[in-house]
Amino acid sequence: MRGLTFIVFLFAFVRVQAQDITGLWEITKVEVGDQAMTPVAKWTRIDADGTYQSGNGWLQNSAGTWIYDKESGEFLPTETLGLTDPFGAFKVSFTDKGMAWTREEEGMEVIVHFDRIEELPMSTGDKLVGLWGLEKAMEGEKEVTD
Repeated sequence: MRGLTFIVFLFAFVRVQAQDITGLWEITKVEVGDQAMTPVAKWTRIDADGTYQSGNGWLQNSAGTWIYDKESGEFLPTETLGLTDPFGAFKVSFTDKGMAWTREEEGMEVIVHFDRIEELPMSTGDKLVGLWGLEKAMEGEKEVTD
């Protein structure tokens, strides 16, 4: 009987964790009408203090506050960096791997799919940033390293 109680407790704990909107999320797919797009390294971090940040790769390009109504399943982010979102709240649904946000924009259904992640995703551009060692510099056919 103790084993069954533990399994029920474990299932309930995992289900609660899976339905927690806070954390670091990667956008894996965006569906607009009958079109689907896969963004590159797009992420959002939803903090328990009511703030969020979003970006691409290691670059943050959005920040704000959020409200989540668990009863209605509606999530409303509010940008604080000067951009206004005219489309309102998203309806949130949870999946085994993550969550999906759905709302209507300009007469089309938009679905944003998220997977929970542990680290910021790296974009191609992030690989260019850093300290580089110059091995050789060429001007036409002539080496001009010095």
